[in-house]
Amino acid sequence: MKIIIISIFTILLWGILAQPSLAVITNPEAENLTVNISTQSYTLSDLTSLNVKELGRKRGKKLNFREKIAFFVFKRQLKKARKNGRSSSEIAQALNKPERKKEREGLGIILGLFLGLLGVLIAYIAFKDAVKGAWTGILLRIGIVLLIIYFSIG
Repeated sequence: MKIIIISIFTILLWGILAQPSLAVITNPEAENLTVNISTQSYTLSDLTSLNVKELGRKRGKKLNFREKIAFFVFKRQLKKARKNGRSSSEIAQALNKPERKKEREGLGIILGLFLGLLGVLIAYIAFKDAVKGAWTGILLRIGIVLLIIYFSIG
């Protein structure tokens, strides 16, 4: 039972800390919107029809596990955006959004982990980018406390 709880906690922690590894660069000025993946250009309609093996074949090397997950998530978001009636330029703007600032998020995790709700309050006041990380830190703190309680009782 302890091994199952530890493995679930490890998987959840890995899911929180995992970074997407498939970079997407778009060209919104084009009539038929193209996406550059690993120095090759694909249209959005091509990407929705490709599967992982075909993309790996076109790219010249097999996709690793993280790239497969990132590609699956990207295709799903693209299909949802098309289903909701978004235009190609709106999709390009969403894809070209700047990434979150990871260093501020790390600071928020540290604040939430060590200071709890006070850390979240500090993140809200001083570091607007670190709020999500602070809540993640609180969840990690709660998980660690629950594991300590479980192992001390059992």
